[in-house]
Amino acid sequence: SGGGYKTSSAGVSQDRGIYVLPIPGAAHHLDLRTPNTCDPNTVANARYQIVQILTCWVKGCQTIPKLNDLPKMVVPNNVTCKDIDQGYPWGQSNSGSTLFHAVTTVLIICIYSYLF
Repeated sequence: SGGGYKTSSAGVSQDRGIYVLPIPGAAHHLDLRTPNTCDPNTVANARYQIVQILTCWVKGCQTIPKLNDLPKMVVPNNVTCKDIDQGYPWGQSNSGSTLFHAVTTVLIICIYSYLF
C-alpha cells in the first residue's frame, strides 16, 4: 500500500493481533533479511519480538503478545559486516519475563529448602 500501515491506521490493534512496528535505522524489509553484524540494534530487537509473536501464534498462546518499545538506535562502528547464521536470539532477551521470575523464585526456594 502507498505509505504502508501506521499504528493509527483503521483496524490496527495489538489486542487483535495486528502489529505495526516502525523500525528506526531499517531499510525496507531489512528485518526479513539474514541478520548481519552491521544491523542496528533496533533491527535485532524487532526481529526478536517478531519471532516471539510468531512462536506464540504457532504454539497457540492464551495471551496476545504486545510489542515492547524498541531501544534507542545504535549503529555498530568499525565492524566487518557479515551474516549471522544461527545467531538467535541475537543478543536479545526477555529479562522482564514473568516466566523467568517464576522459575528463578522456584529455584531459590528449592535451594534454600535443601540447604536449611
